Amino acid sequence: MGKSIAIDDIDQWVLEYNVEKITSLLDAGYDDVELDVIKLAHNIVTGNLWQSIQTSPFITALFNYDKLEKDDTTAEDYFFNLNQAIEDLDESSENQLALLLTGITFLNVYIQINWTGPGPKEVPQFNNTQRYKEIKSLLEVDGEPIYTKVVHPEFLYLARLCLVDNYAKLDSCRSSCWWSCRAMMYHQRSLPNPTPSLKSAMAERFQIVNRFFVDVDPETDRAIDLAASAAIESSLTYLLFKQKAKVAETLEQATKVSGLIATLTGALGRRTRFQTFDTAQLVLDVTKSRASDAPATKANIDSDSMDTEADPEPEQDMDHEDFKQSY
Repeated sequence: MGKSIAIDDIDQWVLEYNVEKITSLLDAGYDDVELDVIKLAHNIVTGNLWQSIQTSPFITALFNYDKLEKDDTTAEDYFFNLNQAIEDLDESSENQLALLLTGITFLNVYIQINWTGPGPKEVPQFNNTQRYKEIKSLLEVDGEPIYTKVVHPEFLYLARLCLVDNYAKLDSCRSSCWWSCRAMMYHQRSLPNPTPSLKSAMAERFQIVNRFFVDVDPETDRAIDLAASAAIESSLTYLLFKQKAKVAETLEQATKVSGLIATLTGALGRRTRFQTFDTAQLVLDVTKSRASDAPATKANIDSDSMDTEADPEPEQDMDHEDFKQSY
């Protein structure tokens, strides 16, 4: 019998994108079931997402992605049966972690295809246009339809099944509240207008994120970084719903947790190579109270750059290190 995996450690390392720690588990003598979970985690932090969808015994047995297009049943029937299968899963800690990692895999594939790029080249194109329309209609929220330019919406729905609809089955995984928020955030960013349902659901879920990651006394650099990241993502959620006071409050919380001191000031300078003389500019002066080798930085502020409207079209290609910053 193989060793038991440390659920809490893997959960934390995936959230931190700690490639070194997860890679060290691959040859540590785990049995097939636990090794599958480790490979799911490893493929997430290294960006080999489609490999998990195609080869993971947990995903292929439970989700059978190819069946979504080829099956004669409707998309609604496919997702209903899949939801029943998830509900019938044995609630072991390994299954809970596997379900969480599966949801993260589907969510990251959706983000790669529609935002960060490049999406996995192996993802097959849907030939069943009717099935495509069915899936998009299922993702409608409060009368708001999915953007017409969104591609492969099935990955968003699969991510929601794992991380949102069956959130109660992930109570062994501390980070599940955070990934659930991320799934709902990208669902909202795929809609043309803010929706009350997602607004209230994310606000409720972020309270749990704050309790686990922000409203604590972080001691290590990694814990401090996670606390700051949680506060920043919370502010981005408020920004989606035009809650400016809460945006300012959570950003202030992030600066406090991270040890950053940010002040607005002015300076003379040239913003473009076409300027021939210095002009007054608004500058953000950032200093760190935490020990760090990085120097203090100053950044020019351009209010026009704060665009809250979602655009599901892929941006320029990013490598995996950049993809981690998309959250």
